[in-house]
Amino acid sequence: MIKLLLDIDTGIDDALALFYLADAQKQGQLKILGSTTVGGNVEVGQTTLNTLKVWEMLELEIPVASGAESPLQVPLNTAPFVHGEDGLGNSFLSPPKKLPVDESAADMILRLSHEYSGELTLLTTAPLTNIAVALLRDPDLAGRIRKLVIMGG
Repeated sequence: MIKLLLDIDTGIDDALALFYLADAQKQGQLKILGSTTVGGNVEVGQTTLNTLKVWEMLELEIPVASGAESPLQVPLNTAPFVHGEDGLGNSFLSPPKKLPVDESAADMILRLSHEYSGELTLLTTAPLTNIAVALLRDPDLAGRIRKLVIMGG
């Protein structure tokens, strides 16, 4: 079974991806171990809230770790004209009941890469800042990841 860690900037597109991934998990095709968020479509605070909201709607207990607020070398450039002010098409859903976990996105990436060394698939649909931070802290990270799937950057 695929052991999956998601690195996302939950806007409309990522929310849809979470629905598909949740269905795949319910069918036993994969196991979502966690999700990390980053500033991208909207600011990281909002991507984190959006991710928590979507997992709650899907009735899944997936840990969410908040990550980088902006890229490492340039200012954050969000897309409210595409995703709305709230990142979810101005749906302004109720606040989630759960909070993000206490560890940072980079910490979650590194911890899970050790716990599931050689087994972990990292799927990113967002700017790659969290992965860059994790790699800067531990360049051996790449050797522990089974597969990296990127739709973003």
